[in-house]
Amino acid sequence: MYVREFRSSMGGKLGAVVAGTVLLVVVGVLLAFGFVLLLGLAAAGLLLGIGAALLRRLTGRPPTRRDAVRPRHGLDPSLEVKPPPTLDKPD
Repeated sequence: MYVREFRSSMGGKLGAVVAGTVLLVVVGVLLAFGFVLLLGLAAAGLLLGIGAALLRRLTGRPPTRRDAVRPRHGLDPSLEVKPPPTLDKPD
């Protein structure tokens, strides 16, 4: 049974330096592209948020709050328990 063997030769120090430089440039370009893509997504989200807030303001609808969405439990302030009046009142 024979096994094929593949070898790669850079052609000396100059070839290794060129290959390393090309690899670093490619990685730098990919990182820059990723950062630009991330900034673009952040800018798009910011514009959508500003647009939604502006639309809400122009239509006159109040901003939604989380506690305003919760259902009321029918609490009545007139049913509040108060302490009994004191027996000896100071003059």
